[in-house]
Amino acid sequence: MKSLIFILLLVSFHSMMNAQTLDPPFPMENGKIFYAEVIQVDDSASFLFKRAVSFIEAQKYTRSVSIRAKNGGIINQTIIAKDNLDKDKSKGKISGNAFYPIEYGSRDFFTFNFEYKILVKDQKYKYELSNFYIVEYVSAAASSVRATSVVSYGEVYSGADIRFYELEIFSKKSTYITKTHTLAMGIVNSFIENLELCMRGICEEEEENW
Repeated sequence: MKSLIFILLLVSFHSMMNAQTLDPPFPMENGKIFYAEVIQVDDSASFLFKRAVSFIEAQKYTRSVSIRAKNGGIINQTIIAKDNLDKDKSKGKISGNAFYPIEYGSRDFFTFNFEYKILVKDQKYKYELSNFYIVEYVSAAASSVRATSVVSYGEVYSGADIRFYELEIFSKKSTYITKTHTLAMGIVNSFIENLELCMRGICEEEEENW
């Protein structure tokens, strides 16, 4: 009887750990991961718009990169299309897509992609981060593109096998929490923190990762 109780406790503990592993804490809206916050800054909308543009341009998301694919080939392309950055000063809005190299375990043929929107008004700005994906670069030379999403991130699709995984789904993988979650959330937190520094007039250019 004691052995049965012990086994049941182990199963219960294992199930609890799996539940925690498969369900990382994310801010959610309508079933999707969504980060948003309004930050007060003592400056005009015009200044804040200029700083937001400077911050995004410093990230160089539209640069050409060399990515080692899973099959060992090299993809030399842009991840984010050159015209992806949308700047509308009259509406105080800056939006586009971001990407960062990320390791899944010891494998480095992945990127972490998301959409950003920055809205500015006098004395404040709001950021919104959404549409999070883990992107796997499987093959640098395939006869046709085989992507699992219609999300358009740039020119990298042509002649390569690129696979997209929504973070809401990918985060349920049993190995995600131990291999990738801390790094992915570190990227999000760094984006938010560095954006705030820049909006307060302290912009630092990000180092290129490739």
